[in-house]
Amino acid sequence: ADDTAMVLLGTPRVVMAVALAFAMQTCGVAFVPHAPLAAPKLAGSGTKMSLLSSMRSPRTGGRSAILGARCTAINYNEATDVDTAPPLTSTDPIKINVMVEPTPFTHVSGYSNRYMEMLDYLGKAGDSVEILTSDDIENPPAHYNGFPIRYTPGFRFALYNDLCLSFDHTLQGMKMIKEHRPDVLHISTPGFMVLVASLYARAMNVPVVMSYHTHLPVYADRYMGFFPFIVPLSWLCIRFIHAFADLTLVTSPQLKADFEEKGVSRVEVWRKGINTDNFNPKWKSAEMRKRLCGGQEDSTQDTLLIYVGRLGVEKRIQDLRAVLDANPNLRLAVVGQGPYRGELEKIFEGTKTHFTGIMRGEELWSAFASADLFAMPSDSETLGFVVLEAQASGIPVVGVRAGGVPDLIREGENGFLVETGDMKEFGERVQRLRDDPEMLARMGWGGREWAE
Repeated sequence: ADDTAMVLLGTPRVVMAVALAFAMQTCGVAFVPHAPLAAPKLAGSGTKMSLLSSMRSPRTGGRSAILGARCTAINYNEATDVDTAPPLTSTDPIKINVMVEPTPFTHVSGYSNRYMEMLDYLGKAGDSVEILTSDDIENPPAHYNGFPIRYTPGFRFALYNDLCLSFDHTLQGMKMIKEHRPDVLHISTPGFMVLVASLYARAMNVPVVMSYHTHLPVYADRYMGFFPFIVPLSWLCIRFIHAFADLTLVTSPQLKADFEEKGVSRVEVWRKGINTDNFNPKWKSAEMRKRLCGGQEDSTQDTLLIYVGRLGVEKRIQDLRAVLDANPNLRLAVVGQGPYRGELEKIFEGTKTHFTGIMRGEELWSAFASADLFAMPSDSETLGFVVLEAQASGIPVVGVRAGGVPDLIREGENGFLVETGDMKEFGERVQRLRDDPEMLARMGWGGREWAE
């Protein structure tokens, strides 16, 4: 495998591209999942698992320790105590390579938080980790938590200019695998880097974990809905790519069911979690509340809604205009940045809405805790990490019954769920909480207990 990899590294780029295309046809056969490498390579090897994750190997017919490599997976089909996880030091340290795009280190999103939390835990476990990503900003970070970060040239995605993605045409990923010799390769999807990363892993005989963070069919429908059969084509791409994975991690049971229904094999749920020390009601601040209201004194009659996240059309933030129109005593703070911000500012003109831009750290923690309610109108969330952050901050959530959000909201206990686009019911739920301060407080603390 090493000799083959070195031949590829020395092959002219055009010839190599043809070879890679041929390899896509031969080493995965696209829709027939290959026999996972994990079982023969990792069974009995003390591979790290931060939770009770396992998979069935077609080669052995039995259960084998999987290459989760502390990827925090949990099998929801098993009778498992989800509140219990084995100690980080329960197995020997291993070597992990991570190929991820967009970069979690400068790109702001819930997915970025999840990756950095994962790396923090891998550091505590004593694992050896090297990371490859793409970023076009000046002086991107060279390390995170002591782990070296390598960079490969990338490009801004035309349909979503906030994202820097890469095909790794300089083969930095292959070089990293050759030098580090990992036990596991962790690849983020969807993206472009996964196309070549999967081939690197097959050439070098390295087991692969893929983690899925952005629901491609929903985004494709929003941005390329004019293209015939775009949603079925998106699922075709997902099945093709994830056939190369020994394990696919998704962020909710709902998404796991969708994947399995569409024919994707070896899928488990990446255990959700939040740093409840950072996202905490203790950060509530009158000064921050005033800032979220645009510097105006907040009327005691007004209820402050907050939305935190990327400002894209797929997030359906524009739907909240109808809620504000029907409830004049509501204010809305929109925290984040994205390509749809300019249009959103026009849509919300004349309402009590304030756009703050990006917030990080204590500033963000305080923003969550200083609002009354969190609004989640998006139906494109694979999990909805911001919902967990709001709950940990002690505020109820009103969200839509779609994606991974229903896995986080316990109806009447820590929030309410409505059907996607039903802003009349959304507004009624908000009004019900506004009119009942006792319920508002009870559900806020219910969210805090759930997050803990």
